[in-house]
Amino acid sequence: MNDLASQLMRTLQDLSPTPLNAPGQDLGVRELWSYFAAQASLTKTAIAQKLSESSGLPFCANPRGERAANELNKLSLSQTLAMCVLPVQRDQGLSVICADPFDDAQMKNLQFALGRAFNLEIAHPDAIEVAILQAFDKLNPSHGVDLDPTHHKQGIDDREVPALAKQIMLKAVKARASDLHLQPFVGGAALRMRVDGVLHRMAILPLKVAEALIRFFKAQGKMDPYNGLVPQDGSMRIHLGDQEYSIRISTLPLENHSEKMVLRFLDQSASYRLSHNGFSLAELQAIRRLSSNPSGVMLLTGPTGSGKTTTLYALLNELNREDVSITTVENPVEYRMGGISQTEVNPKSGLTFAGALRSILRQDPDMILIGEVRDGETAQIALQSALTGHLVLSTLHTNDALTAIPRLLDIGIDASILADALNGVVAQRLLRKLCEHCKVATSEPLRPAEKAFKDITSIAPPFRARGCDKCRFTGYSGRLPITEILEMTPGLADAIASGETRQKVLKSHCQRNMVSLGQAAERRVISGDTSVDEAARVVGRLLWQQLAEAHAIEGYDIPTLDNSSTGTSNSGLLWVSGSHSSQSLYSQSLQEAWFDVFSAHSPNEAKQLLEENEGIRFVVVDAPDGLNDNEIKRWVANYRTAMAWSRLPALILLPHEHPEWESLLRDEGATSKMVQKPITNDELISIVSEALALNMDFSWQS
Repeated sequence: MNDLASQLMRTLQDLSPTPLNAPGQDLGVRELWSYFAAQASLTKTAIAQKLSESSGLPFCANPRGERAANELNKLSLSQTLAMCVLPVQRDQGLSVICADPFDDAQMKNLQFALGRAFNLEIAHPDAIEVAILQAFDKLNPSHGVDLDPTHHKQGIDDREVPALAKQIMLKAVKARASDLHLQPFVGGAALRMRVDGVLHRMAILPLKVAEALIRFFKAQGKMDPYNGLVPQDGSMRIHLGDQEYSIRISTLPLENHSEKMVLRFLDQSASYRLSHNGFSLAELQAIRRLSSNPSGVMLLTGPTGSGKTTTLYALLNELNREDVSITTVENPVEYRMGGISQTEVNPKSGLTFAGALRSILRQDPDMILIGEVRDGETAQIALQSALTGHLVLSTLHTNDALTAIPRLLDIGIDASILADALNGVVAQRLLRKLCEHCKVATSEPLRPAEKAFKDITSIAPPFRARGCDKCRFTGYSGRLPITEILEMTPGLADAIASGETRQKVLKSHCQRNMVSLGQAAERRVISGDTSVDEAARVVGRLLWQQLAEAHAIEGYDIPTLDNSSTGTSNSGLLWVSGSHSSQSLYSQSLQEAWFDVFSAHSPNEAKQLLEENEGIRFVVVDAPDGLNDNEIKRWVANYRTAMAWSRLPALILLPHEHPEWESLLRDEGATSKMVQKPITNDELISIVSEALALNMDFSWQS
C-alpha cells in the first residue's frame, strides 16, 4: 500500500460507518480517491477537507480559474494530467494544488521541472483535472497534446487512431456500457460511457485527438468525415473480443465548429429470453398472457432507455416458431433474429412505417412488430391489422400504462376500434441493482428517502448502496425491470369505447390487482434488490404518491427530495461559527448521518463556500458566547446578508444564558428556526432531516 492509501485509511477510518479495507491492488491516484470515497461513504470534497486537517496542508475548495502561467509553460498538459498537479500563484509565493502530496519522488521531480520551491495544497483529483484543462485553455486555446505523457507531439498520428478507437471501445464493452459519448469540454473533450443508464467519465482527451477519433468513426460509419456542419447518422460492425457488435453512430454539430458524437453498442450475440431479463414471476405471467392472444395489440411504453426493445426481442424469441410467420418494421433494425423477416424503414427513400406496414399485410404474417407508433397513420394501420387477425407488438412513449389510451385517442384513433383491438399495455422502467459485493444494511439515522419509505410502508429498506472497485464505486451493478401492466377488462373496454380519457375513471375499470410502477419498485426495495434512493431517482415523485395510495394514506405530504437525497452522494451542511472547534462535538454524528460538513468563520468565507459547493443544503449558525445585544444583532445580520440569497434552511443555535435573544433577533427580521444550546446530536440531525424532507427554505419559522 502506497503512502497516499495509508494516509487515506488513517484519516477516514474513524469517519466510516464500517471498517475500511485496504485496496487489494495497486491503484492510481484517481482510483484510490474513488475507492476510499466509496469505502467511507464520503464525497471526494469531504475527503480532501479531512486530508487537509490531518496533514496540516491547506484545502483548496475550488481550483478552477487559477494558474501560474510561467510555471505552466514549463509543463505539458499531459504531464500535469498524469501527475494531477496544478501550479498556482499565491500572495505568499508559488503553490501546487495536488491530490497526492505524499509522493515525495514526484514532488522532487516537479520541483526540478519548475526550477523553484513551492507550497502544497490539497484538492480532489476530479476538480484538479477540470482546473488543469481550463488553465491550459486560457494559456493557449489552440494547444494539442497526445495521450502519452512521455511524448510531446502535437495531436495524434492518423496511424494511431484505429488502435486508440479500438482501445476505447474495448474498455467501454468491458464496463458493460450501452453508449459512448465524446463532446468538447473546457479546452479538451470529455469521453463518457453510459453504464446501467448513468453516464460516467472515462477520460479527458486533447481536442485534436477527439477530432481525429470523430473523423475515424465517421469514415467507418459511411459518413462524410469532413462535414461537421450537419447532423449525420451511420453504423458499423466490429468484433470486440469474442463478441460481434453493431454500432450506431450519431454526430451533432455544436457551436464554435465543434461536434458531439455518440456511439451505441448493440451486442449481436446477446441471448434474449424473458426469464433472463429480471422480471418477477407475476410480471412474466402477465406479459405471456398478453402475447398469447391470437390477435390484438400489445404495447410497451416508457422513456428512451427503459428496456422496451429488449423486452420485445425477448418476447419475439419466445414466439418465434416454425409454424408462425413474424415480420418486423424497425428504424433501424438493431438485432438480427433468425426465422424472422425484418424490414428497416428508410424515410429518405420513401419507405415509412405506414408504407412498410401496408406491404407487410400482403405477406400473410401471423405477428407484426412495429418498432414505434409515431403517428396516427401508423397507429391506425396497426389497430386495423389487429382487428383482421394479427397479433401486433409495438412501443409508445408515455409515462405509464393508462396514459397510452388518451394518447392514442389524441392522435386520431377511433375509440371503438381501440376498445376492440387493444389487449393491454406494459409500462416499463429499469432500476439499477445493488452491487452484491458492497451493499450494506441500512442503519439509523435513516436517510430522508429511506425515512419517507418507512413512514409509508412501515418497512425500512434493508440495504443501501455503498460502492467498491467491482461496481466502479457506484454501489450498483446491472439493472432489473419494474412494470405497470394494464390488461383489458370488459368494463375498461366499455369506458374506452365511450371516449373516456380521465385517468381516475379508467383506473377504476382495471383489474383490482393492477400494480403501479411505485408498488413494483417498493417490492424490489423490500427484497433488497435495489435501494429506495434508486427507486426515487427512476420513478420520481410518482413513487411517493403511488405508495401512499397503495397503503391508503390520505393527505400524505409527499417529500421533496432533490438529486443529492436520491443518489449515493452526501448532503452538504455549512457550519457557521466564531470558533474553529464549535462543530467538533457534532462532526462525527453528522458524518455518520451522511452529511458533508463545511466550516465558515466569517460572512465572506460562508458566501464563498455556498457559491463554490452546490451540494450544501443546510446551514447551522452557531451564535458565539460573550456578545452583547447589539453585537449579536450585527453578527447575525452580517451572516444573513452573506447567505440569504441561497434560500437554504438555516438553524440558529443560541447560548443557553441568552434565551431573550430569540425575540430580539425576530424583531430584527430573523426568520430561521432557533434553538438553545446545548442540543444533542440526535436532536440536531432530526431538525436537519425534517427540514430537508419538507424542503424548507431560509424563511423557516420555529
